Amino acid sequence: MKFAGRMASHPFNVTTDSVSFSGTLYSTDVTISDADQPPLLLLHGAGVAGQLTWQYIVHFLQSERDVLVIDLPQMGDSYFLERFGLSGRLVNEVAVESASYSLLFDRYMTALIELYDALKVRLGWQSFDLVGYSFGGLLAMHLSERLPVRSLILIEPAALMSDDDGVLRRRSEDYQSIAEQLFSDTEIASSQQDQSKVDSDQAFIRFLDIVSPQRQRSLDDVAVKRLANERVGLSYGLNAVAQALASHSQEYVGWRSTLPGLAFVGGLSSEAMKARLSKLSEDPRWQVIEVPSADHGLVYVKPKDIARAMRAFYSSLIE
Repeated sequence: MKFAGRMASHPFNVTTDSVSFSGTLYSTDVTISDADQPPLLLLHGAGVAGQLTWQYIVHFLQSERDVLVIDLPQMGDSYFLERFGLSGRLVNEVAVESASYSLLFDRYMTALIELYDALKVRLGWQSFDLVGYSFGGLLAMHLSERLPVRSLILIEPAALMSDDDGVLRRRSEDYQSIAEQLFSDTEIASSQQDQSKVDSDQAFIRFLDIVSPQRQRSLDDVAVKRLANERVGLSYGLNAVAQALASHSQEYVGWRSTLPGLAFVGGLSSEAMKARLSKLSEDPRWQVIEVPSADHGLVYVKPKDIARAMRAFYSSLIE
């Protein structure tokens, strides 16, 4: 496999029936033959936009093919064209419905399928490689069963934290509670700003305690500040995950992919997630890599290691 030199980045914007998508398209001036690697789509997690999540991995990846980093709706610069409450139902500019968590996950799935249809027309995409982190990993699992995905890489996917159905359902309830609090805080922030900030900061810490219990707590201020920049996006993402876990928990317990794949888990992450992801490697086409000295934030602290393993995996697909 040949690697290009420096990749050029370009703003990427496309509007589908339901979403205005923004992101970054990385490309090189290398002429790519049909036998070379297909394009690559990277999906970030809840609460942090695409470029912040993937910029270092893309830098170390240095691939000769197109790489698209997209912002999921309500995060970064992407947004649903119609305003929804956490239920996924339309709301007006003042009133917000209480959350029922019945539609929002489906709206994210529909939006990404629309995005693929737009990429076929605009960039000529057909088969592509898919990578998902956390919430993006959960979405990628479902998309890989509905779109022409060649291979799948999952980085601590939100759906595969345990092989216990009860654990997944309790996690759904936890995420629902945090998302509701964050969304409510956003609605009242203009009238009760100080209290809203205190409540939101507590919600961020609750979220971090769930996904990164062994983190360096001295860095919490940095993490909270980063999450605060995407408070609404985090609430939407957590709601979508909560709905997916409630609806598909039994499916996730035994989930296997029909595609070749690679999974990453942090060495400091829970033993339950390590055990669940290790089952993917029962398929000889799958490899599971534990990243030392990293927790759920492994994309930020170990981008070079992840990119190196991704390159090796993609090279193996064309050998």
